[in-house]
Amino acid sequence: MAITKICCIGAGYVGGPTCSVIAMQCPHIKVTVVDISAQRISQWNSEKLPIYEPGLDDIVKKQRNVNLFFSTNIEESIQEADLIFISVNTPTMTFGVGKGRAVDLTYVENCARTIAQVSTSNKIVVEKSTVSVRAAENILNILNANDKPNVKFQVLSNPEFLSEGVAVENLLNPDRVIIGHEETADGLWAFKELSKVYLNWIPESKILKTNIWSSELTKLAANAFLADRISSINSISVICEAIGADVSEVAKGIGLDSRIGPKFLQASVGFGGSCFQKDLLNLVYICECLNLPQVAVYWQQVLDMNVYQKSRFSNKIIKSLCNTVTGKKITMFGFAFKKDTGDTRESPAIYVAKTLLDEGAKLNIYDPRVEPGQIKKDLTHLYVTDNPENVIKSIEIHDNPYRASHSTQAIVICTEWDEFVNLDYEEIYKHMIKPAFIFDGRKILNHETLATIGFQVHTIGKRYNTINMSSELTKLAANAFLARRISNINSMSVICEATGANVSEVAKGIGLDSRIGPKFLQASVGFGGSCFQKDLLNIVNICECLNLPQVAVYWQQVLDMNVYQKSRFSNKIIKSLCNTVTGKKITMFGFAFKKDTGDTRESPAIYVAKKLLDEGAKLNIYDPRVEPGQIKKDLTHPYVTDNPENVIKSIEIHDNPYKASHSTHAIIICTEWDEFVNLDYEEIYKHMIKPAFIFDGRKILNHKTLATIGFQVHTIGKR
Repeated sequence: MAITKICCIGAGYVGGPTCSVIAMQCPHIKVTVVDISAQRISQWNSEKLPIYEPGLDDIVKKQRNVNLFFSTNIEESIQEADLIFISVNTPTMTFGVGKGRAVDLTYVENCARTIAQVSTSNKIVVEKSTVSVRAAENILNILNANDKPNVKFQVLSNPEFLSEGVAVENLLNPDRVIIGHEETADGLWAFKELSKVYLNWIPESKILKTNIWSSELTKLAANAFLADRISSINSISVICEAIGADVSEVAKGIGLDSRIGPKFLQASVGFGGSCFQKDLLNLVYICECLNLPQVAVYWQQVLDMNVYQKSRFSNKIIKSLCNTVTGKKITMFGFAFKKDTGDTRESPAIYVAKTLLDEGAKLNIYDPRVEPGQIKKDLTHLYVTDNPENVIKSIEIHDNPYRASHSTQAIVICTEWDEFVNLDYEEIYKHMIKPAFIFDGRKILNHETLATIGFQVHTIGKRYNTINMSSELTKLAANAFLARRISNINSMSVICEATGANVSEVAKGIGLDSRIGPKFLQASVGFGGSCFQKDLLNIVNICECLNLPQVAVYWQQVLDMNVYQKSRFSNKIIKSLCNTVTGKKITMFGFAFKKDTGDTRESPAIYVAKKLLDEGAKLNIYDPRVEPGQIKKDLTHPYVTDNPENVIKSIEIHDNPYKASHSTHAIIICTEWDEFVNLDYEEIYKHMIKPAFIFDGRKILNHKTLATIGFQVHTIGKR
């Protein structure tokens, strides 16, 4: 079946731009975007589209009524389509179980039921909306439960990775296209059919094939990682203000590390938009439902830090204006959650405006793209105020930044619009009440120039000081960011094991995002070494000494997740070996904290060995670089045991991996030494006690080959 007709259900921020680009790049395919909202469809068919995206107008006008159509005739469009995208809204639930966290799949379910009811031919149904993990299973259950003779359905997961303001560019030149399919012959066929659509303009190397659950989780994980970068640099901005460092300098120093990269390291008032908060809340809820409280708490901290940053910035404004803004006129430059879009969903500007209005301020608001009606709607929402009439009296919405700032006491930069950088601030200053303040919540202005003009300038992550502490903090922050990447992906490995996703597929999907990058995304038993733990403990201690408990907790979570991962892995070994290792011989391959070094400081192998020894196991240990004396020293340290004599009796240190694994029940890969990949595991298997187990704590072995040999294989991040 060649795909000649596509139907997209949902004419919103995803469906409209996605299908417009598909129509432009696939002139041989008829693309119809449908929606139950006649008003929205009318806007797509008008001169003024319902959403603003650079370049979108030209594409729509060129393709509309050629091979791109917008319609309310949902049933007819479904019936004639070969492939159907589900691109409807999936908001956070506002009531019932999961209120305020879980994603509401009502519209997705309704789509599935409609497709099942009206379809008269085979369909490929593509889950495009952001959903919870295993939502595709629900769609497939609905479709199969309403099956008809000679009508078959295949469900794919094909998440969008669009960034508002550059959505068209994201569609034309994506970092990757992820397609998750059922692991069946029909599922693979459906994957190939959808791939053919994208191959009209996207190289095959950018199309990533995964299972459905990995695809669904990758979407949530990618947004979680991006939001994490913002909250992480914002947490560092708090420390900078306290000690006299400059977060811009620290961010630049961190970003030059190729393992971290420079993107999404701009400290600001906080993140907004429709995706980050919703997806993080969804992720937290999924973890709670799966009884993974440690992972839920870990990702909740990213949200908590975002709220804390918005609160800090708002309170800074009030404190700087003599601790009161009652009756004072304040200008807000920007209301969209970021530049180059008119979208205000979860915009930090709403939080700032609410705080100032609650304190009695009068606001002049200017945004070049947000409609006045949207601003009023946001600020009179019942979540923002219980007195909408008073809010309307307290705000003025302007179409000119100079008029908006006339006779006001302060300007607050809430959105990083380019035009705000180029305004004539000397002219603006003349007409403001003195002293005149600027609060740069996006760090886009030239603060020295503004100070010369006469402004009192306040920003994020900088305190003017005679001694610049940025260099010292950069070292700590860089290691903290690297350790956080490891704990992030390890937290995802926990979810993968619970849902059936594959953390290697998820990591690849995340790493292909140029804003995140692929390095330090290998799930494992945990991090070690002399730097990461020491520097994180140092940051936590600094924050506690500076009375920054929110930041201390944020970074303590990275350490806690690392301990949790080592504990999980150790417990998995014990559980798999009939819940006891007492008297059993177990081989440990690797003792160094990573390959190509003999350094064992904070090595995860020490934790695993301690756990097994405490449970009565006998250990055969082999590492090609670590000296036997060092292994004995580590395992008889007072922090590890109070019975060193018993430890010495319970371990054997070998200089050969084959001898080390002879007559043992299990092999544990604790260090990712290259030689472990190339061992003759058939030979090793012959001489082990059966059943023979391998626990791959570094995900370096070929698990299918090992299973064929006869091993019972356990790893991290895969069920």
